[in-house]
This record gives sequence, C-alpha cells and structure tokens, in this order.
Amino acid sequence: MKEEALAARDRKFKILRKDPARIMSERRIVFDNDHQATDIIGRIPPRWQTAVGSPWKGDDARVPKRFESRTNGDVTGWLRYQHLVPRDDRSGARRELITDFMGYNTSEPPELSHAENWVGDLMLECEVEVNEPKGKLVFELSKGPDRFHATWDLTTGKCTLTRLADGHEDDLGSQDTQVKKAGKYRIRFANVDERLMLWVDSSQPFGNGVAYDPPSLRGPTPNDLEPASVGVQGGASLAVSSLKLWRDTYYTLGKPGMPDCGQFVDLSQPDQWEPLQHLRPLTMYVQPGHYLCMGDNSPASSDGRSWGLVPERLMLGRAMLVYWPYWRAGIIH
Repeated sequence: MKEEALAARDRKFKILRKDPARIMSERRIVFDNDHQATDIIGRIPPRWQTAVGSPWKGDDARVPKRFESRTNGDVTGWLRYQHLVPRDDRSGARRELITDFMGYNTSEPPELSHAENWVGDLMLECEVEVNEPKGKLVFELSKGPDRFHATWDLTTGKCTLTRLADGHEDDLGSQDTQVKKAGKYRIRFANVDERLMLWVDSSQPFGNGVAYDPPSLRGPTPNDLEPASVGVQGGASLAVSSLKLWRDTYYTLGKPGMPDCGQFVDLSQPDQWEPLQHLRPLTMYVQPGHYLCMGDNSPASSDGRSWGLVPERLMLGRAMLVYWPYWRAGIIH
C-alpha cells in the first residue's frame, strides 16, 4: 500500500517548472575552472580530466583551463568532470556527489554546521571555439539512472537532445543552431525540473526547453560521479574554455544538522546511497491570501518551513533590488 500511495501522490502533484530567466537567477556555482582555490592546486588532481588515449589535451598539467581536441574516428572522446572534495589537510581528495554545499556557511561554528544534500539539477557552461565545422560535439549531464545529451552536427549546426535511459536512447527533439562554422560560441546546457534547456550565445534554440518523463529511479546512482562531460567525435577540431558547472537552488526540509534522507551517508560510496533514493517530501498547503516565504540560503535559513505561512495583510513591503552578489546588483524583474 505504501508504494501505491506514493504513486498516487506523484499523479496528484506536478512540477511548476521555472522559466530559463529564473533558472539563471537562482543557479549556484559548483565549480569555476578559471578561478580555482590556490591551496589545492598541485595537491589534488584537476576536476576536469581526460581518459587515457582521449583526444583532449589541456594547456597546463597542474591547472588546465583550456582543452583542445581533434578526433579521427566515430568513438566519442570525453572530457569529464569529477567532483573532487579535498581532505581537511589538503593531502588528497575524494570523488563525491554534488551537494547543496554553501561556501559562506563554513564560517559558522562546527556545532551549527549543516548537513549536505545531493543536488542533481545541473547546468554546464563553457566557451567553444570551433576550428573546422565537421564532426560532432556532445554536452552530457547525468542525473540518477539517466544521461542526457545535447549533440551538435558541426557541418549543419543541428542540435539533437537525447536521453540515455534503461539501456536505450530516446530522441527528445532537434533544432537548428548557429554552431555550424568556425568561430567562438558561449553554450549552456541545463537539466532542471525534469526539463532540458539550451543556450547558444544569446539564443535559446529549444525555447523554454524540452520536458521529459520522470526517471525509473529517484536519487543518485554511480552515473552521478560523472555529472558533466564534453565529448567530440568524427573529426571534430575544437577547443573549450571558461568551463563552469552550476546547480539549481536546493530547498531543504527544514531539519538543521540532519540531511533530508534522515541519516548521514558516505557521498563517495554508491552502495550507501539507498536512503537518498527514498526521500519523503514535505507537503505544505498554502491557503488563499497567504504566502510561504523561503530563504535564499536554504540550509541556514529560518523561513516559512519553520514558522509557517504569512498572511497577505502582513506583507508590508516589496522586494525591488538585488544587492548581492555585487556584480548582479540591480532591479528585480
């Protein structure tokens, strides 16, 4: 009966998906390859790595920031991101899941530290410099049992979205893009709210994105230890730089000091992740004329999840300005 109840709940509720502008405003940086912590350079491996025999070559063995590739065959050559978390003494690192870690929360005393939760909604961003318009370019994002691809045919500029799930590949649609001649392009590929979105410079070839069916399994799998990748094949000659990986804002269930799964798990060991695959949602009903206020620093916020709803009559002001981070200061649209 428990599984039937969960299935009924999934049929009753649906995702209110954010539009691309809101996704851009709420994203959180996971790793900026151009701005790395100086105390780990040379002490742990680079997070962006190439496999043995890969066509990718970095511009620096210690801190590669630009990767060039030239392929000859049809086998995809991958440049993969690994979320390497350094040990306290910086003597090494472990490959772990991406979480809702917030850097500025580390200033709090240990007794007030917050547990971390897995976040699978990601955005991959970089600058692509195409030397010759031939072959294929692939952006990949992993989440749970699935891998999602945005694949460009560089001779035509057509981009195809696919989902690799349960041993088969589903075509989610194709659109023409301007990535069909030599030049530089700023590309973003996002998987947020069970929807794929794509930006090429200032254009959005798929509009507000392409939604897909819920996964066969909730929660992380070993796929998530390779959360983001860039691939080339078929003679593609190009370079990528300014690599950035972002995540969506994650809202906790409001239990300070305890992860949402109810117990601490080793984020580097897939055989311990079963509790992350059975999270119980917190359902809150917002009455007419009331608001549920959510803080932007969810792991450390005292907000509506703790003290309930706010009647409209008590909403005395209107948020008009963003003042932090300073480079995004301005009017709220």
